[in-house]
Amino acid sequence: MKDTRLRQFAWSTKIDRTVLVGLDIEGGKRLLEALDENGLDIRAAFWYYFPEPDEWRLVFATPMVDKEGPFKVYTRIRSILQKLDPTPDISLQDITVADPKSDRFKSLQKAIFIEDSYIYRMP
Repeated sequence: MKDTRLRQFAWSTKIDRTVLVGLDIEGGKRLLEALDENGLDIRAAFWYYFPEPDEWRLVFATPMVDKEGPFKVYTRIRSILQKLDPTPDISLQDITVADPKSDRFKSLQKAIFIEDSYIYRMP
């Protein structure tokens, strides 16, 4: 007789993105260090859990967003990210950039002390 209480599960290497793991934390730290070395003016950096899309995002606050626009900032981050060896398991889809003077950033800044977050740097 077959025991129906047991189920077979396929093994997967995909990480549950609702859990922030050590690899994400270390990769974010390495990326932040590389951004600093390449002259990006990062004022704040932190992982923040966004409950609505149910995902962690690596947030970088830099005045370059206001001065140069977010597209140029993402382009510079992508270029630096691709040069890291080994490349962290972080993609541009995992990153959010914001102007530190923006209302969006200020609301995130208040929320990180209430919601789940991992802070590297905060002004």
